[in-house]
Amino acid sequence: AGYGRCKTCVSKAGNVGGSTGDGRGSFTTVLDNTTSRYAASAGDGQVSARVYQNQLYSTGAFKEVYKGQYTSGSRHGEECVFKKFRPHVASKADFFSKDVKAAVKAAELIDRFNKERIAPRNIKIRINVPEVTSTGSGSSRTTWLLEPFVHNWTKFNSNTGWYRNDDSYVDDVMQALSHYSYHTSGGNFLV
Repeated sequence: AGYGRCKTCVSKAGNVGGSTGDGRGSFTTVLDNTTSRYAASAGDGQVSARVYQNQLYSTGAFKEVYKGQYTSGSRHGEECVFKKFRPHVASKADFFSKDVKAAVKAAELIDRFNKERIAPRNIKIRINVPEVTSTGSGSSRTTWLLEPFVHNWTKFNSNTGWYRNDDSYVDDVMQALSHYSYHTSGGNFLV
């Protein structure tokens, strides 16, 4: 478990998953008719959301995450997250658009992975594609990446080579996606 595999490395018969390799696990799969892309606006032309800036939710190497709530659009009343670059990161205006562009590319690769049904049991992987928004004005203006809050979010790998290896079917599928993205893009991208 925990080794990345792609279509040419994974049998559709089910030899990915768990210590037995039976491809069985205790999690819910996503129905075929759902989209792989979950934009903050869910297709709305314009949404608004309120950020709770006094409630830091999480911190990563490059970003701080704050919880918030959508105040309009199809996600009205739902929780969301606002992400901004940490103070030590020399944030440039294009960092935000590059994050969105990377998420769109990841979504394309995930769509291909899902369509090829590489993972046994018809698991469908989804991704949030954030939108860029801002709060405040003048010198107190803050630019954010806005996306829906994901309950029970789990980190499966990192840019440093770390990967989650809890001997679960889901961990194996996520590593298969990483390997697939690298393999299918000719080594240009890694999800």
